[in-house]
Amino acid sequence: MRIALIEEGIKIKSSEFDKVISFSEDSYVNVSDYLDLNDFNEIYDTVYSNLYLWIDRQSNKKSFVYLGTDILKAYGKELFDFLMNVCQKEYVVRKVIERESPAELWIIKNDRGDGIRHPNLDFFISDFIPSGISLKYFEQNQKENLGAVSLRGGQSHLLRISDLARNLLNNLRRSGKSNILIFSDLNKIPVLLESLNGRDVIFLREKIPLRLMPYLMKKGVNLKLLSDFRVSVDQKENIGVQVNNFTDRLNSSTERIIIGSGDFTPYIKKYLTSVWRKELRHSLESILQAHILFKKYRISSLLVDEDRSKLNNLLVQVASQYKCKSYVNGHGDPFHKIGVLPLSADYMFVWGKAQKELLNEWGLEEGKILITGCSKYDKYLHTSSALIKKTICSDLKLSLSKPIVLIATCPLKTGRNIWKHIAWSKLEEILTAVDKIMGVQTIIKLHPGDNIELQVHKLLNRLNLNKIRVIKDYDSLSLAKGVDILITYRSTFAIDGLAYQKPVILTDEYTMDKYETVNIFYDGTTQDKLADVLDSILNGLARRHIERWRAAANYCLNGMDKVASKDIASILTVPSAMDN
Repeated sequence: MRIALIEEGIKIKSSEFDKVISFSEDSYVNVSDYLDLNDFNEIYDTVYSNLYLWIDRQSNKKSFVYLGTDILKAYGKELFDFLMNVCQKEYVVRKVIERESPAELWIIKNDRGDGIRHPNLDFFISDFIPSGISLKYFEQNQKENLGAVSLRGGQSHLLRISDLARNLLNNLRRSGKSNILIFSDLNKIPVLLESLNGRDVIFLREKIPLRLMPYLMKKGVNLKLLSDFRVSVDQKENIGVQVNNFTDRLNSSTERIIIGSGDFTPYIKKYLTSVWRKELRHSLESILQAHILFKKYRISSLLVDEDRSKLNNLLVQVASQYKCKSYVNGHGDPFHKIGVLPLSADYMFVWGKAQKELLNEWGLEEGKILITGCSKYDKYLHTSSALIKKTICSDLKLSLSKPIVLIATCPLKTGRNIWKHIAWSKLEEILTAVDKIMGVQTIIKLHPGDNIELQVHKLLNRLNLNKIRVIKDYDSLSLAKGVDILITYRSTFAIDGLAYQKPVILTDEYTMDKYETVNIFYDGTTQDKLADVLDSILNGLARRHIERWRAAANYCLNGMDKVASKDIASILTVPSAMDN
């Protein structure tokens, strides 16, 4: 039996094989035949626990500490993504061999240069193939264009002017005045920043945020770039030595990561060695720059969106060495604990009791959780839904007189987790159900990290649904406030809709179970249920989202009391109050 295992939408001549199994949303046999969500969740928990046991053992030895900062902890999220990818694919390969008993397994020889960060099968599969099965390779007939993108002259000139203006304003300020450091996406904290004295704030970025410059300058915020804090030549030379030391120490380590019957340590070492050669120098330099920053300014509070990504985590670790309290501003509805845990910051601002209970269940200590409500929702509290809908219709060329249905899912890109086909299948199911409802206008809102507009349009063409709008960059909160109905699959838009008293239809059982106690969301977990509840809402027969809103808002959003931004600003301004 000849079996082909293909990835990332690659096209082959399927007639040459007895079975073609795809890791993406193609029209072949899908990996869902070999890996379901229960399998995924079991692998997830196993990878999470074993990986962080390994990191903790290394941390206890202080094997990878630079200027008081634990490098492995900062790379924990990236390591998890990598190892989760390998373990899922390894599981599928074993199941295929066990069930199909192939004589030949065919895979694509990766030549795109990304086989380490998002490992293709050829990265590891030969280690798991038993004798008697021949591993074959066929040529990849689609190559990704990795051409460099350069700044246009006009934009480069604008950057220079903005930098001059930034430095001029910063020089007019008294050094050492600022005491709140914010490293965040400004779109998540607009009202929060209004509640702070701009002169008390350092807004830290890696690059100049051109779009935000007028607002930040008007507020008197001290905009700083990491590159403002210069590292000496001697320090740079020492960084080069440290990179080699850490890499050598990693490859000589005897600590193992055993998952099931497999030793995955060689893959972790290969991954980190490759990544560290490319970027560890930059990470260590960022640590030095952070130390210079904290020594120069009397910073008492640090606010980040999350502390799982590398630079955010490094900043939090450095802050702890200067008696600076660090806070994570929870900005999404958590679905997987790797996005929020383990928490390196001192505290996490959460939206309500629902989030607190979930984080407690995942193991976060009670004292680290501060229920404040969600500051981002303050942005449109005093603006009518009708006015926002009018703006949306004008921007997107929609009819003001017809209902707007918004569809939002989890990220759909296929590069990391191979179960994304489930989300694609759910999207198709949702679209088919909505198509049966006459007189509605439909928008698909893509996750900001998804560069998959082409794939979505191909799906719409196949379903003959070309009138549906596909958008990515539009303001999410204005959509939640302005549309008439939200249909979500594992998306924070569910809570966005709740915040603004919109009818929200959930299409996955996990989220339905998660919010069963509030009983405010509508059940669209099957195509028939989705069609029925859509009809009920459009005919004014469904009132749950109005009648039960107060209890749900109390549980999920701290009552939507309109003071979330002020409460968070108060804590950031006087962090010592938390010690009393």
